Amino acid sequence: EYWMNQFDQEGLTTDVVTYGSMIHACAKKGDAALAESWLERMLRAGLVANNVIYSTVITACARTGDRMKAELWFERMVQDGIEPDRVCYNVLIDACAKNRDPDKAEVWLRRMRDAGIMPDTKTFNVLMNSCAKVRDWVRAESWLQEMLQLGVPADVISYSTVINACASGGQVMNAAQWLTEMVDNG
Repeated sequence: EYWMNQFDQEGLTTDVVTYGSMIHACAKKGDAALAESWLERMLRAGLVANNVIYSTVITACARTGDRMKAELWFERMVQDGIEPDRVCYNVLIDACAKNRDPDKAEVWLRRMRDAGIMPDTKTFNVLMNSCAKVRDWVRAESWLQEMLQLGVPADVISYSTVINACASGGQVMNAAQWLTEMVDNG
């Protein structure tokens, strides 16, 4: 922040890369509010943020548990004409999982699909995790089944998440079946 203030005092021009670096540094430090502040400052300076910069702020907000702010920045990005990518959607789906809200996670999946973006392994993993957190083993299983039907590769996390959901829901036989399928599929 010191150097950005020095740039301002000296009348030096700052660009998207400079602001992006500051936003990234704040996000990496875990300071979502400061990352937001720098993005707002950048926009006030008349610069146009790109997908990466918005994604960084969305991720920073989501990581601090502020799903609502993450969603607001997502909407602002769309309003500014920047197309969100799979990463942006996955971050919001994951934020819903952390907030134990599988219904909202599914809303974001629908929006993702409506935007023509196909879910990947990470997408399904965070969806299944949102179900596992609320012990909804039925829904977790259905997401794994859909994932496999779509040809999206399942990984150890995919199977482990569903096994955990089944086990926490008292469905030991289902958990054992998924474990067997995981081993059989390598």
